Amino acid sequence: MSRNYHWDYHPGHKISLSFCDEPLATYSFANVDGAKPFIHPLSTVRGVPLTVSQPSDHVWHRGVWFSWKYINGVNYWEEEPVSKDGEIRLLSEGRTRVAEDEVARLNADQAEVTTSIDYISPTGSCVIHERRLVRICMPKDNHYTIDWELDFTVGTEAVILSATPITDETPWGGYAGLGWRAARSLRQFRMLNSEGATDETTNGAKARWIDLSGVADGDQNIVAGLAIL
Repeated sequence: MSRNYHWDYHPGHKISLSFCDEPLATYSFANVDGAKPFIHPLSTVRGVPLTVSQPSDHVWHRGVWFSWKYINGVNYWEEEPVSKDGEIRLLSEGRTRVAEDEVARLNADQAEVTTSIDYISPTGSCVIHERRLVRICMPKDNHYTIDWELDFTVGTEAVILSATPITDETPWGGYAGLGWRAARSLRQFRMLNSEGATDETTNGAKARWIDLSGVADGDQNIVAGLAIL
């Protein structure tokens, strides 16, 4: 491990992989203002930004995050301004809530954070409990990996998971699960999956992995992105 790479851990709040005191990847796991746990900023080892958080068109998009769309018809994805405790907060109809203090394990090679997350219905019941482990590994060969492990346990009643269907009227539907809001500075995006599909043909297609990359800041010599396996 280079001496310039190190962990910055703030118990109950976040952990960062940093290079020379600049964060490359920050995992925030506290329910600050009702936000779901998320990764932002996220950058390459060369410092190219990969994420944006809370853009004006979709303020519930925060870098890299996980969210169900509908659980039993209740929306857990989008967030709307809600007045709570004298403040305006962005909250979903269904709440994604960190239930317990995190368990963190750090060493020279990797940092692991385990959290317990409850999915709360509007009536206050926990419909799904999740155990989540996020593991950030130290960079090697000009890249680094982030493992995201999810284990779900249904509550006392069965649940139905669904999403906005993909139709002629809603061609943008089908979204749920792991999301990535790419930095605005990335352009000329290309997509490639394990089955050889490219660009738009990857949308909704089953695959073992997908690579998403773009040109950084208009520089044709710098291509940056994510591979999701």
